[in-house]
Amino acid sequence: MSYGNAILRGMKSLLAGLAAAGPALFAAIALDGAGLNLNGPGGWIAGGIFVLLYCIALAIYFRPLEILFASAFWTAALMSISFFTASPDSLPNRIAHDMAWDFRAEGQHDPEALLMAYDAHRSRITDIAVSPDNSIIASAGTDGRIALHEFPSGRFIRALKCQEPADMIRFSPDNALLLARTRSGQAQIWNPATGTLKARIGLRPGVQFADFAADSQHVIATEGRLVALWEPGGMETRWTVETQGGIAAAALTPDRTGLLVAYADGQSSMEMYDVDTGALINRFRPPCVPLRVLALSPDTENVAAANGLLAHGAVLRRLASLGRADNLKGTGGFIRRLAFNPEGDLLAPSGERIHGIIWDLNNDQSAIPVPGHKGAVGAATFTPDNAFLVTGDASGTVRIWKLNALLNQ
Repeated sequence: MSYGNAILRGMKSLLAGLAAAGPALFAAIALDGAGLNLNGPGGWIAGGIFVLLYCIALAIYFRPLEILFASAFWTAALMSISFFTASPDSLPNRIAHDMAWDFRAEGQHDPEALLMAYDAHRSRITDIAVSPDNSIIASAGTDGRIALHEFPSGRFIRALKCQEPADMIRFSPDNALLLARTRSGQAQIWNPATGTLKARIGLRPGVQFADFAADSQHVIATEGRLVALWEPGGMETRWTVETQGGIAAAALTPDRTGLLVAYADGQSSMEMYDVDTGALINRFRPPCVPLRVLALSPDTENVAAANGLLAHGAVLRRLASLGRADNLKGTGGFIRRLAFNPEGDLLAPSGERIHGIIWDLNNDQSAIPVPGHKGAVGAATFTPDNAFLVTGDASGTVRIWKLNALLNQ
């Protein structure tokens, strides 16, 4: 058989592969929710569907050169797609979220549980923060805006326009400042009352975690292997500490006096640093797996942790020993954030392909659904008075839930 015929028949095999790829991609979208992430469980099952259908197609055109030609093409194509869609902010995932491709049945919520809902963004919401005085809700979205709304009226105040989308926002304890971490790792400080940009944190991009210290002026931030306390204005640091490895996750204690960090290798001990001095306060037994998300309970007794690359749950441990671990199941998605309520008995996950859930830590870690969202819940937090849950989803809608009604539905 000539090379021309081999290439021709190889092209037929490619067309057969395209026919196999259609059901596989549909399965990936349906199983992983709104998005085309081939690195999740839906992607793995979809890959199996593709291989099965493609092998059947190759059996029809069984020729060594055809198999070699087609297999090399599809191997390169699938590796490229998998790499390109690994980030939740990749173009395919953003298009999928913006078009609200979501094949999950979300169910109906109790009308009494929903206080209000408003459209805050044109695309998916990445983070939500409620001011300490319970008067403002700030939301960040992939449209590059930070929207400020009054609570509980829902009246629009203003939008802060970032040069690029923010994926982490925090209010200062005195309500006077708002910190936003952008996608490239810049940390910016805004005056929410006037909408003016006050400062930028860091001399180079790469900030992973940032939040205000207890004085509402200094900012504690992690960057690569560094932990630093930035002076007001963001150009100088009071102190900088180089840690034992690359920092993968960090969380402030509720009183903002300590910073807990976990390392990317999963083997180095978790460490607690004093925010005021940078001194090492304590070391904790390593968690054995790399962590991407940390949250400390209000009494600093427990730590909730998750690996953002693994689906279906988080782990709750006693911080002092890190010995006992409760696996919290039921998310069906990729956790990017965990939020305790002020009482410390509820935990809300949010991230990619998470469709609304609260864990009741006092009731055998039971999962309480928060239905009715249009797409994945990208952000969730509790109000400081512990009366409401605020969520933001892939459609750009913010929903405010009456917490007691949710728990009793």
